Amino acid sequence: MLNPFLLNPAYSSVDNNRDLKIGYRSQWFSLEGAPVTQYISFHTPIGKSRFARTHPGDFHNWHGLGFVLLKDEIGAYSNTKINASYSYNIGLSNGTKFGYYHQDGLRFALGAFVGWSTFAVDKDILAMTKTSYNTRKTYYPTVDDPTYKDMLAKSKQATFDLSFGGMLYYNETYYLGVSSTQLLESDFALTDKTNLSRHYFISGLVKLQVSEDLYIIPSVISKMVKAAPLSVNYSVRADWQDKLYLGMGYRTQDAITFMTGAQIKWGEKIKHFRVDKHRYQMYIYYSYDHTISDLGDKDYVNRSKGSHEFTLGFLLPPWYEERNAEDTWKGWKRGKRKKNYKHFFKKVF
Repeated sequence: MLNPFLLNPAYSSVDNNRDLKIGYRSQWFSLEGAPVTQYISFHTPIGKSRFARTHPGDFHNWHGLGFVLLKDEIGAYSNTKINASYSYNIGLSNGTKFGYYHQDGLRFALGAFVGWSTFAVDKDILAMTKTSYNTRKTYYPTVDDPTYKDMLAKSKQATFDLSFGGMLYYNETYYLGVSSTQLLESDFALTDKTNLSRHYFISGLVKLQVSEDLYIIPSVISKMVKAAPLSVNYSVRADWQDKLYLGMGYRTQDAITFMTGAQIKWGEKIKHFRVDKHRYQMYIYYSYDHTISDLGDKDYVNRSKGSHEFTLGFLLPPWYEERNAEDTWKGWKRGKRKKNYKHFFKKVF
């Protein structure tokens, strides 16, 4: 919910700002070898009108670029991904004009991830002795297992990866996204019969205004992959003045999630319709998943005690500039009419 770009490359052209996020997730905390995910992502629109929402040509098409560096670890196994994204953003309607302020209207974005995935197995972890919780006897899990022996022989493999996604959205009010990752289902040689499975994602979000200061934001993400049950994540978040956030969610057959966050803004303060468009913003989120599946059963000695996730984000001002009639008029009054006149038409045309 906090970073749709991880699942859908089309999102790289949707946001108005340059967006940098850093995330860390420790899943099924307290289980030995439980999954840990770390990532850095960045995306930005490219070629958006220099006059953005204040110019009649606001409803042109533009591009988006971005990247994701992500590492997954579970037990002795790790996967490092480097993905570069490109997306194209198409206007479907002219939106609505409120005085000097234009909303973008209904738009459609189509994007792709092109990346490289490296899969590795830690030989030292596989070769470690284990102690049975039932018999308390020491054993060697890799001695007679042919799959482990094959992994120990090869230990690392890299493969090409490709993902596609599309997103239909209206300003910051709602969006509906569809994407698929690991489309090529590439083979990798850690074992004789191992390949990437194709994943499918459907996501949606609606931002509902309750009052001048309060918004309620329900969202849903469904994840599908063969040989696994359908996973659906429902969540709802309260947004108070874009400063404080509080929410909860439910993931089918897995967990109940609680989340909280805060946002800080600083930098340039601009009057009237341009307010907040050139400020720097930082936000931090924390979420906790309470495991409700059998994995969290209290009768088990080795059980999940939930999952923790931290997200740190930075929204940087856009690269485009907006027309500032007040500054242009002051320039003319200072005797720079000719210079500002040419500069104005250079921006327009």
